[in-house]
Amino acid sequence: MSDPAPSFPQPLPAILVVEDDPHFSELMGRIISSRHGFTQVTIARTLAQALTCLGTQAFGLIFLDLNLPDSKGMGTLSRLLPQSREAQILVMTGEIDEEKALQAVREGAHDYLVKGHLSPDALRRVARYALERYAAGQTLRQFRALLSGSMDALPACIAILDSAGRVQITNSRWRTFSDPANPLIYGCSEGTDYARAVGRFWSTQASGNAIPSGVEGLLKALAGQSDRFGMDYTVHLTTGPAWFALSAERFSKNGNTHLVISHIEITERKELEVQLKASEDLFTLITQNVLDLMAIIDASGHRLYTSPSYFRQLGYRPEEIMEFSSLELLHPEDRPGFEASMERLFAEGTMRNGAYRLRRKDGHYLDFESNGVVLPGEPGKPPRALLVARDITERRAAELERQQMEVQLRHSQKLEAIGQLAAGIAHEINTPTQYIGDNAIFLRDAFKDLLAFLAL
Repeated sequence: MSDPAPSFPQPLPAILVVEDDPHFSELMGRIISSRHGFTQVTIARTLAQALTCLGTQAFGLIFLDLNLPDSKGMGTLSRLLPQSREAQILVMTGEIDEEKALQAVREGAHDYLVKGHLSPDALRRVARYALERYAAGQTLRQFRALLSGSMDALPACIAILDSAGRVQITNSRWRTFSDPANPLIYGCSEGTDYARAVGRFWSTQASGNAIPSGVEGLLKALAGQSDRFGMDYTVHLTTGPAWFALSAERFSKNGNTHLVISHIEITERKELEVQLKASEDLFTLITQNVLDLMAIIDASGHRLYTSPSYFRQLGYRPEEIMEFSSLELLHPEDRPGFEASMERLFAEGTMRNGAYRLRRKDGHYLDFESNGVVLPGEPGKPPRALLVARDITERRAAELERQQMEVQLRHSQKLEAIGQLAAGIAHEINTPTQYIGDNAIFLRDAFKDLLAFLAL
């Protein structure tokens, strides 16, 4: 009974028969015809014809006679192999020569057949198995191409190691890394014992005889003592100091264990971290020494952060001030205005010259003037705002004193004006009175002289 036809996804791979004997090639065509589940069969009588066929069409299986009119022996196989494009090659010969069979397999053939020693069913079975190997190889090559493309698309230098710690697969970034200052990547081509590369790195990093902690962790991962490891390290490349993040992760599949090594340059991230740390230190230094009150609040008025100046200004310790909402310390008369200012702040993004009074721990109120701004935040997270408030109690007292002095000055100026008016009026009144008095004195003196004269 004949074997069932093989099952392959469409399109089925074509078969090339390279045979100069027309009777045998015709027989081969009937045995592996479409009637038995096979696809197109092409016959080539010479090596030249075979190479022409391979240049225009892809084949999954090639039956090859080593002795052709234009080529003899193993030279036929060696000339055909470069053009075969991963096809399964079954060498055919009329001789029973095990040494030649092994040589053919060593040089790239997939099997060796002796003409006349296989039944039609056995030949179809051999062809079916060869096509199945070809299909499996195609699938494997597709997966490898997908893996290679995926690895090449990643921004990291990646290598896959076998259980012995030897590099098996690398991506393009790993292969093109050209700076010898990083021996964990440079020079580690496929087949490299990665532990030796780690040893070279150790020699550049070690001080004395102690193994650096990062190197020790990586060696443990290579030895299978840990499944996961990561570290940041620095090297001095030709372009300057550079930081890399290294990760190693072990995985097992079908009894095979591999280790994935990844290096990605993080110099820019490290520089940003340094800048961020400097900014945080500067912010901390400012908030710890500034006299103004600084607070970060959410839209509900809950304090998320308060500066140490709250203790210096109001007398509340940090844990105490965090228990109060933004409204609780406000003077009752100022709360409605403050709530309106907060609504405008979170609606418009800024607040200017807000005025209110805050209660000290001893119960007295101080006057403050504040500005606010909504902080940039991540999408979807609650908004936050920074409030900076300045104690203006003394300024308010000075302004009140100045206002009182201005009132007193205006009152004094009014009194002075009234005095000047009264003096003017008195002067105007005193002038005719003096005239009359002077004339009266004159008349009195005249009468005295007249009476004295009459008395004579």
